[in-house]
Amino acid sequence: LNRTLGENELFKQDLADVTREVLQQQLAERIEFATLGYSLQDSMIMRKGCTDIAKIFDLLDKNEVRHLSDWLLMARSAAVRASEADSFERQARNLLTLFSPTGEEDYGQKQWGGLIKKFYSKRWSLFCEYIQTGARFSQIKMNEKSISEVEVPFGHL
Repeated sequence: LNRTLGENELFKQDLADVTREVLQQQLAERIEFATLGYSLQDSMIMRKGCTDIAKIFDLLDKNEVRHLSDWLLMARSAAVRASEADSFERQARNLLTLFSPTGEEDYGQKQWGGLIKKFYSKRWSLFCEYIQTGARFSQIKMNEKSISEVEVPFGHL
């Protein structure tokens, strides 16, 4: 990279956004591949698709321009009293994800470093585990499992 561009914050943000967009396109393809494996009951295709999904999530999580920790630190620092800090962090987490445990899922949909690993990749990991069991897919059961094992724990300290 040109030294001038590499130091430019706007360039870094643009590069992170373009990289994220490319990775998200690859992710969509790999999800489709894994679900095709499920439809065909082909465990090798499912396993390959799910392995690729995990690798792409690892790459997406490396976004250092936009990171969950920055958001949570800002939320906590807005507290006047120490007793408010956990509440503010919990609200900040919910704004990015569920909005509330019974509210609108994926309210914020931010693809930030930290959030990918702690939230989205865990969800997809559950999906991959589920389809690889060979059980008939149930969106209701998948949602219940995701809420209890990923979403509520993430939003509640």
